[in-house]
Amino acid sequence: MTLFKQFNSLLKLAWRNIGRQKRRTFLLIMVVAYATLATIFFWGFNEGFNDSILQGQARYLVAPAMVMKEAYFDDSNPEYALDDLSLLNDLAKYPEIKAIVPRLEFSALVRSPYASEGVLVRGVEGGLEPQVSNIPQKIATGRMLEGQGEVILGTDLAKRLDVRLDERLVIESSSDEGPQALGLNVVGFIRSGLAAVDGRMVMIDIQDARKLTQISSATGLALELDSPSQDFLSNLNLPTGVKAYGLLELLGPIALRIRASNILILPIGLLFAFFAALAVTSTLQVSIMERHKEFGTISAIGLSLPRLVLMVVIETLITTCLGWLLGLVIGYGLVTLLHNVNILGPFFASAAKSLGNVGIGDEIYTKVSARYALAATATIIVALIFSLLMPIRRMLSLNPIEAMR
Repeated sequence: MTLFKQFNSLLKLAWRNIGRQKRRTFLLIMVVAYATLATIFFWGFNEGFNDSILQGQARYLVAPAMVMKEAYFDDSNPEYALDDLSLLNDLAKYPEIKAIVPRLEFSALVRSPYASEGVLVRGVEGGLEPQVSNIPQKIATGRMLEGQGEVILGTDLAKRLDVRLDERLVIESSSDEGPQALGLNVVGFIRSGLAAVDGRMVMIDIQDARKLTQISSATGLALELDSPSQDFLSNLNLPTGVKAYGLLELLGPIALRIRASNILILPIGLLFAFFAALAVTSTLQVSIMERHKEFGTISAIGLSLPRLVLMVVIETLITTCLGWLLGLVIGYGLVTLLHNVNILGPFFASAAKSLGNVGIGDEIYTKVSARYALAATATIIVALIFSLLMPIRRMLSLNPIEAMR
């Protein structure tokens, strides 16, 4: 009971000291809060930015997720198209799926009066495609498809073909019934900043694609999900031989490079944590060391050195916890706001115009994870330990008379 009373009295004394030195206390709380906030934002922004880039690339090159036959995924031959589109009704029952858009993709030869090119043709439903793709937002000249008999293509491809708006292009392909050809009117040009899109992509109405391939269904179903979780895709009830593919599988090496940047950023994150801990450590040490005379006075009136050390440790813990809690609230409030509201997107979209083939979309969001709190807590704990080592050692060898001088 005596130990409890002694600790309680030290706690009251420590709390009184915290309130007595308001400016010092405020500075300590702000430094710890800043280190906590900065650590949470650093990791939330880095992981969220990479995920946003991954989503942006997917919405240009493929889709956030695709349902297709495994045979077509291994060999993109239209003969491995889906047997029918009854999957549309089955997938529509999942509330996590926000949009389902059929596509018919195949390789073909496109001809203008001046040149010909081998291209990837994507047959789409023009009114539905914006739900799963960013390409309709990147029509630099002209407009998006509105029906049959129309075609849009990348700006680089259009230059090589020397074709302009309202001119005719002929698309030639092969099918089980023999060679097929269709003349289409150019209504728009795509400028996405990605070579694979601007230099090789041709989009036509899905009904025209069915005429060229003699396939009545689609090669795949593009999905827009609330959260592109691979676990959710793996648990979809699909027919034998049909599979749902997520971002990592659809983008392949591109996804691996983007995800690898999370590992490459780790040394920078550790260096960032080191400087955050250093800021906390130096601030705590200075705030303790400048009280040398005060400690001598307290020790001279009867407080033993071990109890003096315990009082300082209690003060430091209380102040640090207050700053840590404040940093958590502000840090998670900030990353949650940027996770739900596209504030960063317009800034990066304008910057991306000068970066070439980066494929940054118009939407950049941060990520929210409990792991960031662990990283911030570890940073503050390390700083706390190092900030107390030297002052505690000096206080234990304190000479009250010399300290008061």
